[in-house]
Amino acid sequence: MSVDDLLAKADRRLTEAARDVDAGDVERFLSASYYAMFYAASAALEKVGVSRAKHSAIIAVFGEHFAKTKRVDARYHAMLLGTFALRSAADYETHAALSLETAEETLNNPRSFVAASRALISES
Repeated sequence: MSVDDLLAKADRRLTEAARDVDAGDVERFLSASYYAMFYAASAALEKVGVSRAKHSAIIAVFGEHFAKTKRVDARYHAMLLGTFALRSAADYETHAALSLETAEETLNNPRSFVAASRALISES
């Protein structure tokens, strides 16, 4: 998938996340938020010629290529890791303590992460 296609998918997931949090659907919000970040991270990596299939690999390589080298603040890697954990809890744990407050606390993370990824892409 091209960088532009991945960014378009990230943008669609951001739109979905905003709709889902407004509707009070925490699980869908967390899923859409994570996928917005995942596609943005994939786009940034694709721009520098790195492609991985597994989610864990994308997260790890994003940290290695961008956070460890200080091309992006390490908090973005932490955001990606944290949102992945929340999305996993929402999707796979039957008794996860996920609330609308949890969603609202992380509301700006996907937008901020996608913007940071776009900046990385512009620099590359």
